[in-house]
Amino acid sequence: MGRQAATILIVLLAAFSMPAHAADRTPVLIELFSSEGCSSCPPADDLLAALLREQPVVGARLVGLAEHVDYWDYLGWKDVFARPEFTARQKAVAGQQGLYTPMMVVDGQEAFVGHDRAKAIAAITAAAARPHARLVLTATQLVVQSLPPGWAGRLLAVEVTSPRRTATSHVTRGENAGHDLAHVELAGAIQRFPIDARKLPITLPLPAATHRTAVLRALDGTAVLGSATI
Repeated sequence: MGRQAATILIVLLAAFSMPAHAADRTPVLIELFSSEGCSSCPPADDLLAALLREQPVVGARLVGLAEHVDYWDYLGWKDVFARPEFTARQKAVAGQQGLYTPMMVVDGQEAFVGHDRAKAIAAITAAAARPHARLVLTATQLVVQSLPPGWAGRLLAVEVTSPRRTATSHVTRGENAGHDLAHVELAGAIQRFPIDARKLPITLPLPAATHRTAVLRALDGTAVLGSATI
């Protein structure tokens, strides 16, 4: 083999060995329904943090949202991150499965116990292989550029939130009494914008923010067509 051919081969092998650039990966949304009042939730909080840090699935760029529910507050510890709208969202997504925590949901479709890493990896891998909408999110706007097959011309909803990147709590009552809990990507108030996808691209102006997550969903709030974060 000549020197030039060998050089080309080395370059090609190096290229194939490099991880995919983030721009080439499919954004996949991981929602974690959790609560500081639930003793089995901290391992799920840890798993969400690990998945977002490691980005372990080739071809997927993981977008995370921790949505704390309020139905554990009766045990004596009021979770300050919990919102009743997250409980309502979990009811919509879980359907006939019923409510439980921790619940992890991938792209609004596959739900499982939130600390099951094997199921999370399998669900993320399957989701990354499906067609997704292309969303371009900046500090001041969201552009919906394209939709997956079968969704053109349908009424959809864009949901936007500015998550709290990290937070810690010292819990003094309830099942986690005496423990310090760490959280990532804690969803705040979610703004919802119905959109008519008959004409693309669609540009949605947004208030300036340094950290934001946007999700494009079916109008009923279940299936996720695409997501993006900055």
